[in-house]
Formats: sequence, structure tokens, C-alpha cells
Amino acid sequence: MKIRIPKEMYDKISDYALANDMTFDEAILLCFKLGEAVEATSMAMGSKQPWSPQYEPTSEDGEL
Repeated sequence: MKIRIPKEMYDKISDYALANDMTFDEAILLCFKLGEAVEATSMAMGSKQPWSPQYEPTSEDGEL
């Protein structure tokens, strides 16, 4: 499967993977699992997803 992610996010995930002795695939799967946990918790509490108002996608995308 191919997904497009902003280059900035790709770099952060890569750095996290290197720092924690993980592959990029393991790190990105962990990100999705954490996102699902936050979403489930937010829904259970009746609130919306806490997205950062500062996030703006960059024009450069990394491709996985």
C-alpha cells in the first residue's frame, strides 16, 4: 500500500525509528496505533479529535 505523507512528518518518523532501534514500518504502525487510541478515547469522552491548528501540510510530500 502506498500513502503520501508530508516530508516533515516522514523525517520525524524516521528520526524516531532510528532513535528507538525500529524500522520505519514499525514506527509508522506505532503512530497509527497511537492515533487510533487517541481517537477511541476522545470518542468515549464525547470530544472531537484534538488536531493541532498549527499543522499545515507542506508542499513537499514523502512517499512510502
